[in-house]
Amino acid sequence: MSYNPREAYRSVRLNKGHLVARIKNITQSKWTKVCENLGLFVSKEYGKGGHYSVYRSKECSPEYTNDSSCLVLTIQKDQYPEIQRDNVKKIVAYGAYSKLYTEEDVWKALGIQ
Repeated sequence: MSYNPREAYRSVRLNKGHLVARIKNITQSKWTKVCENLGLFVSKEYGKGGHYSVYRSKECSPEYTNDSSCLVLTIQKDQYPEIQRDNVKKIVAYGAYSKLYTEEDVWKALGIQ
């Protein structure tokens, strides 16, 4: 089964979606730490402008491959509240696909219980 990061998150139904309202002020820096804590590779080199790119691993970054399915998330410089739900869903979608972490792990990494 291949992973399409542009589509995978759309079918995710968050078990704790009500918690999204509590992360409306999460910054780019915090999202970076969350992704790294979950074992993802965050690159400041491959994003455009002030955006950071989050990949499955360093070996799956553009430095090593051109596989677009390696991209998990783009973390925008300015984090608007509307973006937060999609960020969570994208990270959860990859965790479910890879079996590396769960939705619960994502909420813990965000510091939301």
